Amino acid sequence: MTTTQPAQTPLGSLPPREHLRPGQTTTVLDVVIPVYNEESDLEPCVRRLHDHLSRTFPYGFRITIADNASTDRTPEISAALDEKIDEVTAVRLEEKGRGRALRTVWSLSDAPVLAYMDVDLSTDLNALLPLVAPLISGHSDLAIGSRLARSSRVVRGPKREFISRSYNLILRGSLAARFSDAQCGFKAVRGDVAERLLPMVEDSGWFFDTEMLVLAERAGLRIHEVPVDWVDDPHSTVHILRTATEDLKGVWRVGRALATGALPLDRLARPFGDDPRDRDLSGVPRGLARQVVGFCVVGALSTLLYLGLYSLFRLGVGPQAANAAALLLSAIGNTAANRRLTFGVRGRDRAVRHQAQGLVVFGIGLALTSGSLAALDAAAGDPAHGTEMAVLVAANLAATLLRFLLFRAWVFTDRERDGRSAAPQPDRPAALWPMALSVRLFGLSAWAILVPEALMGVATVGVLYAAVRRRFGAGAGLFAGALLALTPVAALMFRFNNPDALLCLLMVCAVYCVLRALEDARTKWLLLAGVCFGFAFLTKTLQAWLILPPLAVVYAVCAPTALRRRIVQLLLGGLAMVVSGGWWVAIVELWPAASRPYIGGSQHNSFLELTFGYNGLGRINGNEAGSVGGGPPGGGGRGGAWGGTGITRLFTSDMGGQISWLLPAAFLLLVAGLVVLRRARRTDAARAAFLVWGGALLMTFATFSFMSGIFHQYYNVALAPYIAALVAMGATLLWQRRARTAAALLLAGTVAVTAGWAYVLLARSPQWMPWLRWTVVAVGAVAALGLLLSVRLGRRLAVVAAGLGITAGLGGPVAYAANTVNTPHTGSIVTAGPEVKGAGGRHGGMIVIGGRGPGPGGKGGRNHGGTAGPPPGQGPGPGQGHGTRGGKDHNALGGLLNGQQVSAKAKAALKKNAADHTWAAAAIGSQNAASYQLATGLPVMPIGGFNGSDPSPTLERFKEYVRQGKIHYFIGGGMGGGFFGTKGDGSSASASTSSDITRWVEKSFKKVTTGNSTLYDLTRPVS
Repeated sequence: MTTTQPAQTPLGSLPPREHLRPGQTTTVLDVVIPVYNEESDLEPCVRRLHDHLSRTFPYGFRITIADNASTDRTPEISAALDEKIDEVTAVRLEEKGRGRALRTVWSLSDAPVLAYMDVDLSTDLNALLPLVAPLISGHSDLAIGSRLARSSRVVRGPKREFISRSYNLILRGSLAARFSDAQCGFKAVRGDVAERLLPMVEDSGWFFDTEMLVLAERAGLRIHEVPVDWVDDPHSTVHILRTATEDLKGVWRVGRALATGALPLDRLARPFGDDPRDRDLSGVPRGLARQVVGFCVVGALSTLLYLGLYSLFRLGVGPQAANAAALLLSAIGNTAANRRLTFGVRGRDRAVRHQAQGLVVFGIGLALTSGSLAALDAAAGDPAHGTEMAVLVAANLAATLLRFLLFRAWVFTDRERDGRSAAPQPDRPAALWPMALSVRLFGLSAWAILVPEALMGVATVGVLYAAVRRRFGAGAGLFAGALLALTPVAALMFRFNNPDALLCLLMVCAVYCVLRALEDARTKWLLLAGVCFGFAFLTKTLQAWLILPPLAVVYAVCAPTALRRRIVQLLLGGLAMVVSGGWWVAIVELWPAASRPYIGGSQHNSFLELTFGYNGLGRINGNEAGSVGGGPPGGGGRGGAWGGTGITRLFTSDMGGQISWLLPAAFLLLVAGLVVLRRARRTDAARAAFLVWGGALLMTFATFSFMSGIFHQYYNVALAPYIAALVAMGATLLWQRRARTAAALLLAGTVAVTAGWAYVLLARSPQWMPWLRWTVVAVGAVAALGLLLSVRLGRRLAVVAAGLGITAGLGGPVAYAANTVNTPHTGSIVTAGPEVKGAGGRHGGMIVIGGRGPGPGGKGGRNHGGTAGPPPGQGPGPGQGHGTRGGKDHNALGGLLNGQQVSAKAKAALKKNAADHTWAAAAIGSQNAASYQLATGLPVMPIGGFNGSDPSPTLERFKEYVRQGKIHYFIGGGMGGGFFGTKGDGSSASASTSSDITRWVEKSFKKVTTGNSTLYDLTRPVS
């Protein structure tokens, strides 16, 4: 037989393991015997092996003699055995080397299971069937005989015993090998594994099989070990010293390659579903227990390193500098150790990115530990070294826990390790982090998603209470917190999966920090405010900076320090904002676009374009390329497709019940507070508080009232804390001065106006609790009269009147909030409270061009989804495309706003043969894709991002995916990119990409109707 070079190894993952059928007549096992000058032992050993296999092995087999350039009669004996015995084949190589022989024969063999053994047959042949059985069954990838297993029975001298154990000890210590015996000449491997593994093995001598085992183990392949009976051959011709030297050189070479990531071990990955750790099991966090243990060990060592470095640096520098230097060095080592040991990431791929992310995590840890030192210094002045160390230990442990959460959920995610995600890059990343952390820790569920939102609501109320209490007392703080919690749109959004809850929390935190800075002009509070604004930018981009101008102006005018210092402090706060908000932007913009996800919502794969276009100035002027509905920008009270603009916008039927209950009161009390405090000194903190909260309210109110772009009712939650703070502060200020006629008149007038406006809002839902509006008016009238006469009535009756005023003012919001809490909300666009008369014909502020009438859920119900209609052939099918709120029918814009209901038949279709594809399906729009992905637990590609209007993937890229067999189905009945994704001038935008893909699929592939879903099988062309 002549030898040829092995065929080029194909790239890609290994196929699923399959059990080989019993009684298979074709060759299943190929046993290779490498020989060099073995004329004495060759024939009897081969005949003995052949006899054993003929009697005990239930499959077809072959024995291949691989002659390593023998110079005695071994070639003639091999040829004779090849001639006489059908199952024996002889191969002649002109170069020596056991590894070279195995590589050559295994590369040419067609057998699904490959094995080799030494010609001396030192290993008892009864172990052969147990050796190859796990490979035949599909359980394992490789198998080895072990002379060092507990149940092995070995006869050999002390010299060889010492050498063998020492060598395996070196492998364990240097290469972290977990197999027990690398040198036993009794091994087997599956053919499909060898096809991809052998080209990575460089050695051609005795180190060949050791290198093969190390690479297989590092790639996560399963190695089965069999205890063997083994008798040493006293006539062995192996040169021990030379072999040991070559093995040590091989250990060094492989160790260096593994350390530098030079080996493409990802080629050996099994497909999705073959390894249970790759399966998306709902509610089961992947590898959490093992990662926690590994991280604890690394964290403990990092803490010890940190303390040692801190103590060393403390000898020469101050505590802050020593802390920063020690934390930086220990953090670099911690990131590297966790990358390799805890999260199993190997090689150089994304190593720089991981280190950059690790430095961001380091920065958060630095802020935590530095903050603890600053707090200790402020509390104790000159603390003892032991106290300082105790505080640092506690802070560093807290930073370590936070580091684990960020490492697991952000840095070393499962997506990073398996590279399967093609989802667009989020345009508001920070808004996803709390829910992502929760899901990583507790698994995917409604509770894991919504509990973080509720906690953000609680935190917002708490911070608002703290901000108001500092200057106006605990009663005012509690009143402000209650007003915020009972605002209908807040009750809605603090229990709904949306970025606005986190944005609201960060805005209130920013205001709190600015108010603290206004008290004593401490720079750290402005720095913290800048950090809040930075992360708020990452939550909802430019909306986060709406209140920045009034806050900066107030600080520049009212802070109790010199003007020059005020300006420097504001610049430092701006720098903190840019750093905290810009690091993610810099990473995304500087990272090569070809190796990161597409920036969802942009038209040219740019986050900056998205920030200043679709999510920025486009919201103001209405020119939003890729938006839902688009349409020309409005003006003069028209507002284009997103409703009328103007000073009364937030009081209309669509918006009024969400936020405007106390809006007139907030304006009145803002003016009252500023009038009362008009003679206060420049640095007065109470007046500054009115200016800060009032400036935030006026800026946000003006923007929301006149913006011509996309505007939904729930955006109004941003106003809720500003209104609550102003009402609580203003009411407290006037209550303290109620003995004055003007103050009593203002209080009474505010209650009367609030009760009257509540009547108007409640009258817009005439069939819902009709008695409430009359009750509110009556109670409000009595309260206003009582407050007006509070001086004559005495304190007790004045308190009763104030209680009645609060009841009248909060009666409507409380009823709306209760209705909101008791009503399920789904879809993307949600509203608080009952159905409102006159609000039909809009969808989140969007004018209906030609949609449905009221849904069957109730009389006069609002149509939340009227549109010009989806493209021909793309309308929502049965059970899909309808958002629901309290059982009411809302056309969901072809699946954009509420996804689709996935039937059991559709689930079964997508799950069939899913392991053969990267994506089980592709769908137009993220909501459609998410519906199927959540229903099946399988990857589903979103075409065109959220709106279906992003030019990603392109038609050419999608065709390439289909040619490669990466996508099984295309889901029809979605948006198709028709009505959606138009430019601000109404012209067609990149939605044509998704339309082109839809047309190409419909034309080229077989249509399959499964349940309520229309699928196109991309593996079955029409012709």
